[in-house]
Amino acid sequence: MSDELTLKIENRILARMRQFEPDNPKFKEAMLRIGYLLEAQIKLNIRSRKLIDTGRLINSVKSELTKDGVQVGAYNIPYAAIHEFGGVIQARNARYLTIPLSPEFKGRYATEFNDLFVKRVGNRLFLVRSLDNGRLQFCYILRENVKIPARPYMRPALEKHKDRIIQILKDLIK
Repeated sequence: MSDELTLKIENRILARMRQFEPDNPKFKEAMLRIGYLLEAQIKLNIRSRKLIDTGRLINSVKSELTKDGVQVGAYNIPYAAIHEFGGVIQARNARYLTIPLSPEFKGRYATEFNDLFVKRVGNRLFLVRSLDNGRLQFCYILRENVKIPARPYMRPALEKHKDRIIQILKDLIK
């Protein structure tokens, strides 16, 4: 799991919860309710923050029962954490990241095109190609790194529903 959400609960609630065996149907039901509640809110947050491009992120959000409770997160998506927390993406295997400038180039490597050349405009570098009409087509911008701002979608789900989660747990230990 890439990013696990954790909720701090009063010690007395935790102590009472430890009395439940993980196979207890009431425990499982409570954990499933919490998991589905968070999973639905996380997906709403992804939509509202417009973090959908291919659909991989939103489709990866799952809740899973564990022996101790429930885990909710985005599974097997390398960029899930960078959306949640922000960060810097560095070029690793080349000097520059190649960032496509139009849908035609999205999802394709610059090396797939044999007619691209580097053009400097001010202090920026681009991969461009000459068109038949003599104009240039700007295909990629070259950057050594890119700063991605945090666009949290998991933590706000937990924050929004923390009181409801605590109530579900209190109901469990009654």
